[in-house]
Amino acid sequence: MNLIKKSICSCVKNVVLALGVVGALITQSMGVSVDIGQRHNPISIQKKSIFPESIWLNESNGRFIVGSFFDGKVYEIDEKGSTSVLVDDVRLNSVLGIAVDQKRRRLYVANSDIGVSMRSNFQHPKKLAALGVYELDTGKVIDYVDLGGLLPETSHLANGVAIDDMGNAYITDSFSPVIYKVDLEGKASIFSRSREFEGTGINLNGIAFHPDGYLLVIKKSDGVLFKVSIKNPKLIQRVNLSTKMVGGDGVLLVDNNHMLVVANSASGIKSNSVFSITTDNSWDSAKIVKIHKLDDVYPTTAVIKGDDIYVIHTSLNRLIGSKKKDRASLNYSGSILKIGSVEY
Repeated sequence: MNLIKKSICSCVKNVVLALGVVGALITQSMGVSVDIGQRHNPISIQKKSIFPESIWLNESNGRFIVGSFFDGKVYEIDEKGSTSVLVDDVRLNSVLGIAVDQKRRRLYVANSDIGVSMRSNFQHPKKLAALGVYELDTGKVIDYVDLGGLLPETSHLANGVAIDDMGNAYITDSFSPVIYKVDLEGKASIFSRSREFEGTGINLNGIAFHPDGYLLVIKKSDGVLFKVSIKNPKLIQRVNLSTKMVGGDGVLLVDNNHMLVVANSASGIKSNSVFSITTDNSWDSAKIVKIHKLDDVYPTTAVIKGDDIYVIHTSLNRLIGSKKKDRASLNYSGSILKIGSVEY
């Protein structure tokens, strides 16, 4: 989820990236306009069968950062689709959400195992949940934090990651009805737990930190968007929307009042869409401005590079639905597709 702060002063744009799983943030929304629905030639990822679930941007070199659901590595990708390994930690099984803390030059990685990766523990799937923390510039390990041990009796899918102003990480669990918190020292705790987060299949997913002091979290199974207070995690509010974004996976906070939600499929509904939504009351409610339909490609998350909006899709559903004997021969190429732009 990706966080971009942009302030405009004397016609100069200063960009600071800082978030996860997935969101982006513009500190002032003077004349902000989000335009989705464009069609451009996609960037084809040259290395086959990475099956990335999340995408971020390394501001220092302009490369995209993705994690592999299949081989557990983290890659950088240039605009020609060439890949290079940034993190290769043998403890990573399936990399889901990723987030960058530009201020502290840290990379955060949600690690899970549902039994489909090259490093899976096939005897104990859905038990791993962890957060890897790495140096953004070198990929060197800073910390590796167990999350599943906080709830050892339940199933786990550590999924979305968001970082607040203080460097605390918040991680959703799609199989357990919780949001975890990991502070800068690596101390893990259950930040928020609620029956509202329960459901069938994959539930809490993409997450974004809002500078006014709350989290915005999408629940994939039924398309509900939640607002969760940082100061009072028991204060959980459903954002009032006329349409539920079923299959909601990644959230991208464009500025304080604009958001993109990338949805694929859930509960028998194939959305395969990007929802552009906006609010005028601090996300107590929101309205859908536009829905951009994509092909049947199972899109997952989005990122902003410069003023351009990109969505990643890799047919991840084919990996998840594959048989063990067939996985070694999977040969799918993912794509990074420009779908729109942001104007200031």
